[in-house]
Amino acid sequence: MNQKPSPAKISKLTLLKFNYDDEGNDFEKLYWPSIKDKFSEIENLWKFFVPMTNRVVLDRNDKYYYDHREDVDIKIKKMAISNFLIFFHIICSMESFHSPANMKCFKYFYINLGIICDLINNILYRLINILEFLDASVILGNIDKNKISELKEQLEVFVEKDENPKLENKDHKKLVGKVLGYLFKDSQIINNYSDFSTSISRYRNIIVHQSNIHPIPYKGEFIVPNEDRIDDYKIRMHAAYEIERITDLEKERDFKEVGELLRKDFDKLSENINNIWKKIILIFEEEIFNNRNLKILSLYNIEIE
Repeated sequence: MNQKPSPAKISKLTLLKFNYDDEGNDFEKLYWPSIKDKFSEIENLWKFFVPMTNRVVLDRNDKYYYDHREDVDIKIKKMAISNFLIFFHIICSMESFHSPANMKCFKYFYINLGIICDLINNILYRLINILEFLDASVILGNIDKNKISELKEQLEVFVEKDENPKLENKDHKKLVGKVLGYLFKDSQIINNYSDFSTSISRYRNIIVHQSNIHPIPYKGEFIVPNEDRIDDYKIRMHAAYEIERITDLEKERDFKEVGELLRKDFDKLSENINNIWKKIILIFEEEIFNNRNLKILSLYNIEIE
């Protein structure tokens, strides 16, 4: 049996010096300047995934410098991959701003935002799992212990097999929200994100599966129906003459200009990611550097100097 390599040694000061401009891969170095002002916390969370790579054990000139350390647990690596994919899909979604009235760009914008929300959920589920927080049922109040066991089992299957946990059960959703609210010491952040991701998911599904919902020209601009008014227009938007009969009152009440809608949802995405990532960073700082949580350090195979 191969012996596990000795833990890599790292200090908090060294970790926090890492940055995309100097230490990122080619994609990160190229695109980071375009999103750093709106998504600053993506880099700050990335710093806590640097120890899973050879950056902490090899010289920068070594050809294996950016490779993953084999002795780091896959749970950490998959959280890091999700963080990178969020970065990637943010860049993809930004391309839609160049042609917001183009149906393909409009649709891909919401497909990318939907994927980002799924990836955020992936990180949150993995966070609960690696902290083994569902074992600490003492703070979970009156929630049925069977529901806690069921959710814990679902998250373990997700972590091992990447099969998304089925959280249709309201008790499971309530439990996840309560756990994250407790961990973050701020349940409103989770409530805001839940509302946002639900809205994006619903809008994405409508756009993808109902081709008649698309940007339409109206007096020199392009508009789409508000999410809560789509049912009122999904029949009318099949016919050009019905679109032409949309009144100014209906336009102001029931529609948004496409570019405005995309910018608004992009800003909400930025706000939600930064708020959630700040809380995750605080948890990692506490567990790795203050508590020196042996389980977390073992997943990374690191020692703190």
